[in-house]
Amino acid sequence: MTQVVTGILIGAVVAAVGALVNYLLGLRRDRQRWDREDERQRERWNREDQQRREEWDHEHDFRDYAERRSAYSEFVASTDRLFAGDHSEEAFREYRQCDAVVRLVAPAEVEKAADQLGYTARKSMVGNAEYRGALQRFLKAAREDLGKPPPPWD
Repeated sequence: MTQVVTGILIGAVVAAVGALVNYLLGLRRDRQRWDREDERQRERWNREDQQRREEWDHEHDFRDYAERRSAYSEFVASTDRLFAGDHSEEAFREYRQCDAVVRLVAPAEVEKAADQLGYTARKSMVGNAEYRGALQRFLKAAREDLGKPPPPWD
């Protein structure tokens, strides 16, 4: 009888230990699954964040490009107006505004070419060839800044 009771007790202890081990292994499996799911979620969030950063960078680059392109074309229009002989106060004000914008957005090489173009356009006795040369130097510097390939005839 004692052997039966001992057998029952040992069986109960083994069953309890087995159940405890199964429970702990189940917790471990669940924890591993949760960790994998958390890692996948973090990776998904990181991909989404990276995509948003790339979109923002692209939009920012495009806005910057559009702003510089607009500033350069307005500057050329204002110097053309001065070179054409319009030396009114309004023409000089427009030139100064465009020049200031170019100085804010342009790199040093474009700024230097803009100085030469502006100086040439403001001079009273300047030839068409001299103005066109300064204009070409400015346009070349602006194209390089905007990442445009040079024209095929250059």
